[in-house]
Amino acid sequence: MNYVVFDNGDAPYLKWLKENPEGYVLNTRRSRDSQFAMIHRATCPHITRPDIIAADGFTGHNDIKVCASTVDELVTFVRGYKAIAVGIVDPCGTCNATTEPIPFNQAAKNTRKPWTREEVLILLNLYEKIPFGLFHHGNPMLIDIATRMGRTPGSVAMKLSNLASLDDRLMARGIRGLSGASALDRKTWQEFQGHQDLLVPESEALLAELITGNADCQVDVQPERIAVPSHPEGLTESTASVKVRRGQRFFRQAVLNAYAGRCAVTGLPIRELLVASHIIPWSEAAEHRLDPQNGIALNALHDRAFDLGLITFDTDLRLICSKALKDHFTHATVAQHFKAYEGKPLAIPAEAAGPKPAYLEWHRREVFGKF
Repeated sequence: MNYVVFDNGDAPYLKWLKENPEGYVLNTRRSRDSQFAMIHRATCPHITRPDIIAADGFTGHNDIKVCASTVDELVTFVRGYKAIAVGIVDPCGTCNATTEPIPFNQAAKNTRKPWTREEVLILLNLYEKIPFGLFHHGNPMLIDIATRMGRTPGSVAMKLSNLASLDDRLMARGIRGLSGASALDRKTWQEFQGHQDLLVPESEALLAELITGNADCQVDVQPERIAVPSHPEGLTESTASVKVRRGQRFFRQAVLNAYAGRCAVTGLPIRELLVASHIIPWSEAAEHRLDPQNGIALNALHDRAFDLGLITFDTDLRLICSKALKDHFTHATVAQHFKAYEGKPLAIPAEAAGPKPAYLEWHRREVFGKF
């Protein structure tokens, strides 16, 4: 049992809230026949302010409080406690403890499916390809993934939000995910971030197998849809080549999706004409190859100029042209495609982390102006 029931006095309940600010609270009626059940964050004002509730009003009268570190544990309690055949656990509208209402029924008491490492790896793959704002149960792509996994869209969205609580990039921008990440989530997250060269290709294969039944098929993940190209690829490749291809596919999708499928310089919105341009080249640093922050979505022309060191971006992400390129500014085509954008910053969606400053500093030092 990983939950604590408080039903006889508020003092121990309030002490638990103080000691577990990242936890969750189920507010429900003492009666097992009552359908009322609502989940709050432990910091929600509706279930934390004794100054507006009568003495022992949280746990001593009609209501009880059940506290746990994850939402799943509270749903498990509800299934075992309630006498009604079917019910709904609602999220608090103030603290948004869950992304959607959670249905429960007595038949499901002993059939709740635990998450597997393979499923978490698939979601970590998608995590890097979907903006945080699209982690919701209405996203058509997550609905498709959930159906194939035999889960609800809400459970998939919640798991992605749990993973978001482990992301230092989001924390640095003041974004907080749901705090119910499991031990498996944490372990797999650390492995994925620390060994991308191994786990990115594995996650690509798992995703392809989930969508097509064939780990060698290509799938194209976009923020709200998954497409399966009609042409097969890599049927006779070596194992090493397959790993490289899967890694490159992951990198391209993660980078293009981070930039909303548009060139960060010109705004060109045709994915087929875009490149996930490496800042530090693939050949230079294996440990950075698959980091989406080592990429910028550029059209093919600006990607080539970036690779050659004819352009780079300063500390404010503004485009800089090299002297060799400026020598051709009198040519109308060069002026149209480069001079017109000089000094303008990269267009980075608000939810994207953008390129890592250390990577751009390396490019300015090692590549820019060397052509």
